[in-house]
Amino acid sequence: MKYIIGILLVVFMFTSCNKKEIVIYNAQHKQKLKIQKNKIEYDNLSDIIKTNNKVVNNIAIVYSSNKIGKYAIKISDIVLAYSSNLNNNFEYSFFDIQDESKESINKIFDKMYDNKIKHVIFYLTTPALINLSKYNKLDQFTIYLPLINKNDSYLNLDDNIIFGGIDYKKQLNILIKEANSHIIEIYDNKYRNIKLHNMIGDNNITSYKLNGKYPNYKKFINEHELLNEASIILNLSVVKSSIFLSQLRASDDLNISQVLTTQNNYTPLLFVLSQKEDIKNLIIANSIKDINTKLYNINKLMSNDIKYDWVNYSTVLGLEYFKTNKKILFENIEIIDGQLNYPIDLFITNNNSFISYVKEQNATIIQENY
Repeated sequence: MKYIIGILLVVFMFTSCNKKEIVIYNAQHKQKLKIQKNKIEYDNLSDIIKTNNKVVNNIAIVYSSNKIGKYAIKISDIVLAYSSNLNNNFEYSFFDIQDESKESINKIFDKMYDNKIKHVIFYLTTPALINLSKYNKLDQFTIYLPLINKNDSYLNLDDNIIFGGIDYKKQLNILIKEANSHIIEIYDNKYRNIKLHNMIGDNNITSYKLNGKYPNYKKFINEHELLNEASIILNLSVVKSSIFLSQLRASDDLNISQVLTTQNNYTPLLFVLSQKEDIKNLIIANSIKDINTKLYNINKLMSNDIKYDWVNYSTVLGLEYFKTNKKILFENIEIIDGQLNYPIDLFITNNNSFISYVKEQNATIIQENY
């Protein structure tokens, strides 16, 4: 559906406004956009989207599809939706690099430098940040990093680098304040969840790791009596969290004080995978705030999730930053010391809804039934 709407938006740009056009090209060799059975396919995506005949700003979107996978196509959808909401003159160049090695980064930045592209949204992962820092013309660019939080790096970079990643450590610290004195963390061997585990540090928290792709949740729960009366921190995906919570409720011998979790589980998929009783004691941290209504509706029409998918949300904030050059985005996200300062709100669940959590008070519904 989103591709049909995306095509309609492209047609609209051609037919309803002489000033706007969409131009797609491949950086290595000219290549047309393929449209087959209402599906848009990109071959080794390196494209340009022009939103006006007269280009004032050129923004490069750089990523390695080998690293970010499904987000490679999502990014182009988000940019298309955002550009349809613009009255300004912008040009967006897409570059899919082979990997995040120093050589690949130097090569693409040299290319952008030669083409006088100064604004870059780079979907770099944290381990490769050191490779970017060694580029010798780094000060010639303004770079937005949607995936990295400044606190995740020990590098001291100049203020032309803007970090757009969510502060998971801050989320965890706020969640821990809601816990009782008996805290247990459950995590697995996924990179993100090991990273969350390492953020907890020494907080008198007992941690247990679920091993293997398909853990025996029931056996694990039965073998760990310490779970009783505990505040449990879940550093698991929404799928594994749902299974774990289901097995936890099925255990008659355990009484759980509460279950705490980060942005990972702030998704309506939680309601699809879980029974109401499974998540009644769940408290979730969230840093995604409301944005421009028109922009939200355009993305919703194109099936772009910017309400629950924080990478998509961070992408929109990066685009807004380059458009406005302001330190406060959408009136509620401030850039402080080169980092987007995301607010953190806590939520509980009620009747397939996320509602704001207020300790020892009645919660206020902020999201209707999904």
